[in-house]
Amino acid sequence: MSHNVPYEYTNRDLFEKPETYEYTELGGSAFLDAYLVDRAEAIEALDERLTDTEQRSLSGWEGLLDALSWADPDPVQDNLPVLADLPRLSGSDGIPNVDTDRVATLPLLVGLLGVPNGVPPDSEASAVWLNRLVERFEVHKRLYAAYGTEMQPVDDEPAAHIAYPMLALVLLVGHDRNGSLKLLNGALKLCDALSSTNANEMNAGVAVLSRIALDEERGAVRALAAEKGVPL
Repeated sequence: MSHNVPYEYTNRDLFEKPETYEYTELGGSAFLDAYLVDRAEAIEALDERLTDTEQRSLSGWEGLLDALSWADPDPVQDNLPVLADLPRLSGSDGIPNVDTDRVATLPLLVGLLGVPNGVPPDSEASAVWLNRLVERFEVHKRLYAAYGTEMQPVDDEPAAHIAYPMLALVLLVGHDRNGSLKLLNGALKLCDALSSTNANEMNAGVAVLSRIALDEERGAVRALAAEKGVPL
């Protein structure tokens, strides 16, 4: 792999100082090599941070549920939301109903991940909510604990860090299903934030989900590069 082109998007904690992602000159294969080095180092750091028990949770959907249950706060609650029960969608533009006072981010992401059935839903409603979440994230590269009218943050309360790998995983599922580069681009930025974070400062749930998300993201980038004939 070439180290001539630095991967500059994780050289600081992006939760403390978000990246602006200005347009830059295309780095080609060398840039992708640098990206892969960055992700390999982040995954290695997470592997060193995780205990043997937590490592065993990296396989299968049950492991994902275990990771969610370790998170603080625990996003898996007694009464899980169902997408059909979320605020109605308007018929004209698909934007959540303006009468919505509050939609909590973690339960929404739990629903989009398909908990507890293990299959992320593939419906118009889920696609609309996913697009709205990634659009809101793109504004300030932040997620908030709840959104209200026209998807504006409620009280500017930040979402728990577990929301970031959760959203990254949902976006990667969406990209795998329909090839949307918008969703993959959002996942890349979320994973930049995860990669920029000190693994030893993550709680168990965030660490396990981040490990899963970074590995899935890396696989998606490699698959896209192969499809486009870009050697890695």
